[in-house]
Amino acid sequence: MGIIKSQLKKSSWQFEEIFGYETKFRREQFLELPKTHCNDAVAICCEDGQTVKLDNTVYHKKHVPAGDYQQTRGKKSEKKIPTGKVFGLRKFDHIKTEKGIDFIRGKRSSGYFTLCDVFGKMITTSINIMRNCIRLRASGTTLIQAVNI
Repeated sequence: MGIIKSQLKKSSWQFEEIFGYETKFRREQFLELPKTHCNDAVAICCEDGQTVKLDNTVYHKKHVPAGDYQQTRGKKSEKKIPTGKVFGLRKFDHIKTEKGIDFIRGKRSSGYFTLCDVFGKMITTSINIMRNCIRLRASGTTLIQAVNI
């Protein structure tokens, strides 16, 4: 925070510096929110006495590697693992199936894939991609998923 504050002071931005006890007071007294990083950010941005209506949706973000680092398997690396697209889908593509909206974690040449959420929790280990599957977003290095609270 000290580095960010010093850089902001050098810039032409106008801001008022507040301290942790002020943030805590605003969060507990005016907003009546539990202590989290996002609630502290809301409390910092509010003025004294201002109330905020929070949305029930929280966006979780996770960074994943751009490529597949494991290229082979077996005792002497004799089996090559398919790393590109299988049935037009790649690892970490965001897809919609009858089970819900999830990310591809593992793919098989038989057409059955493993799905997970943004936290890495396995949703299903075997779902047929050839039936009722829609790709919502191509894979990238950042996974974003909305979660209702």
